[in-house]
Amino acid sequence: MEKYLRLKQSRLNAGFKTAAAASAYLGIPYGTYSGHENGSRGIRDDELQRYAKTFKVSLYWLAYGDQAMRAKIKLIGQAGTKDAMAKGRHKTLEIDAAFPVPHDSKGILVSSDDFEPIASKNDVVLIEEFLTAEELVNSRVAVMADGRISLAKLISVDAKKTCHLQLASGKVQVCKKPLWIARIRGIIFGQLGQNK
Repeated sequence: MEKYLRLKQSRLNAGFKTAAAASAYLGIPYGTYSGHENGSRGIRDDELQRYAKTFKVSLYWLAYGDQAMRAKIKLIGQAGTKDAMAKGRHKTLEIDAAFPVPHDSKGILVSSDDFEPIASKNDVVLIEEFLTAEELVNSRVAVMADGRISLAKLISVDAKKTCHLQLASGKVQVCKKPLWIARIRGIIFGQLGQNK
């Protein structure tokens, strides 16, 4: 089945009887959406991600038609909430991923839309092993400080180990001696709701 046919099937399964209803809901011009659905227009990656989230289907399936790869991820916390999962409260998720995920990967559940465009609510952010802040300057990172996990770009670290982070909003946040900091390895978009 071609990508445009999978898009149409996803729309119908999500309860949108017409392409016009879906385009109105998404706020996309009808000509753009109908071109995606009838195959006369290519679909950008960001559009495909939006369709997968809206129609609640696997991004991998929508893009390629194959079954996504199953990945086991140790969820170590949540970004966007004060409850950052205390030690011992970790849980393992088994979710669909559009790319190979190394065994025993660690992830963070995004629990708010505060981190767009880096990540959105219900995305799972994969992180690498914890490193020193100095090793991660100019990288996109997950940072644990003051009982909260944030996603940002690490701009600089001073001699007192204070980190200066640029948030998705563009604001700069000062973070004194974070508990841990890790580079963002990848993001599994909106797949949490598809756990098995």
